[in-house]
Amino acid sequence: MPDHVKSFDGSTNSMNHLRVFQAIARIQHWDMPTQYHMFKSMLYGPTRGWFNSIPPESVNNYHELQTSFLRAFPEHERPTKNCAELPYYKQREGESIREYAGRFQKEGE
Repeated sequence: MPDHVKSFDGSTNSMNHLRVFQAIARIQHWDMPTQYHMFKSMLYGPTRGWFNSIPPESVNNYHELQTSFLRAFPEHERPTKNCAELPYYKQREGESIREYAGRFQKEGE
């Protein structure tokens, strides 16, 4: 796995995690057993617990694994904000620039 790819613990965008994983799997030409193993290797914490709870032989292909994953971690499917939206995001009265930028970043995760 490339060093810059982060493991998923459920606290970030699940859809982004899937997109990164799928891109790597395509580039590496992984077959289904390899995808299954590598998907597990990119999980930790509660997401690893979820993966370990999948009944043996209950997932027949990557699409089923992806669907199950998104059902388990749906709250992080919302799109992330980008810097182009920053001018439309209003700074609150008395809020420092640092607090403003931090709030923008946190709400966009």
